Amino acid sequence: MTLPPEALDPQAGTARARPVSRTALDGLRRTVLSAQSAELFEGLYEPRRIDDPSWSCVPSSKAPLVMNAVPGEFVYGERGPRCESRSTPCSAAIVVCSPRTVKGGTLSTRTLSEIAFLRRRRVPFVAYVERGDGVTFVQKALACQRAGETTANESHLSETMCVGVIVGNASSGPGKEIWPYVMQDTKEEAQKFGLKVPVVMIRRDDGIRLVRLSLSQKGAEHDINSDMHTYTPCQINILSKEADSHTCPVCTDSYAPGDTIVRLPVCGHIFHESCALAWLTKHNTCPYCRKELPTDDDDYERERRRREAEVERDETFGINGHNFYG
Repeated sequence: MTLPPEALDPQAGTARARPVSRTALDGLRRTVLSAQSAELFEGLYEPRRIDDPSWSCVPSSKAPLVMNAVPGEFVYGERGPRCESRSTPCSAAIVVCSPRTVKGGTLSTRTLSEIAFLRRRRVPFVAYVERGDGVTFVQKALACQRAGETTANESHLSETMCVGVIVGNASSGPGKEIWPYVMQDTKEEAQKFGLKVPVVMIRRDDGIRLVRLSLSQKGAEHDINSDMHTYTPCQINILSKEADSHTCPVCTDSYAPGDTIVRLPVCGHIFHESCALAWLTKHNTCPYCRKELPTDDDDYERERRRREAEVERDETFGINGHNFYG
C-alpha cells in the first residue's frame, strides 16, 4: 500500500494549518533573559532526617524538590557571599521563620530560640521567609543573618551560621503571581548594612511545598524554653541548569542571557521568540504539547470553544456529563 507524502506528515492536517490570531501573537509575553533569569537556575531541596546531632550527609530515600530559583540583584561588595565548588554539597538546617514576612523587621522569639540552638551547636542554617508586608528583601535577609551571628561564648570568630535565605513569592491578587520576580535593592541596603548571605526567590507553590516538607520532618513540637530543639537537616543548592535541561524544544539550542523567549499562555511552555513565531504563524498549537491557541477563523473558533467546553465539562462531571463512578 502506498500513501501520499502529506498523509505521512502529522502536521499536514487541516487542524494544524491555521495560524494563531494576530491579537494572540501580539499578546505573547516576551522576556529577555538576564544572568539572573529564573529559566537559567534551579534549586534542589532535599530534607533529611538524622538521629545523630553530630551532623552527617546521609543520602535520602526521597527525591529532592526541584524549584526554579531567581538570585537577587544585590551588590554585596567585597564581604559578600562567595561561590564555592564542592564535590559533596554540605548540609544545613532549614529554619521556617516566623513571622514569615519578617513583619516589622524582626523575628519571633520562637525563631530566634531555634536559631540560637543551631548557633551553639555550630549548625549552619538556611532561612525561609516570604515576600510582603513592606519589608525589603535585604531587610529580611539581614534579620536572618544577624540572628545567626555567633556570640563571644559560642565562638572566638565573628561569623554567621546563616548560609542563605530563600524568599517565597506571594500572589499579586486572587490566583495571580508575577513570575519570574527579580528581587532588587533599590535602597542600596546590601552594601550599606553589610549583607553577606546569598538570597534567592522561589515560586509561591514551591515555597508552600518546601514549608510542608520541612515541617513534616521536625516531628514532635519542642519547648522554646528548653534546650531540646529538633531541626531539619537538608541540602539546598542553587545551580545553573544543565545545558540539556533548558533547551528550546524547537531548535534544541540552550537558553542563554540575552535571548528573547516567549511563554505560551495555554500551557506555559517556553521557546525562543523566533522559533515560536516561525511555528505559530502557521499552526495554532503549542509546538511541544499541541494545545491549541486562538485563530482568526470564526467558524473554527466556535468549534474549538465547543470542544474545550465539552472537555472541561467531562473533567468536572465525568464522561458524557455523568459521574464516572455513578
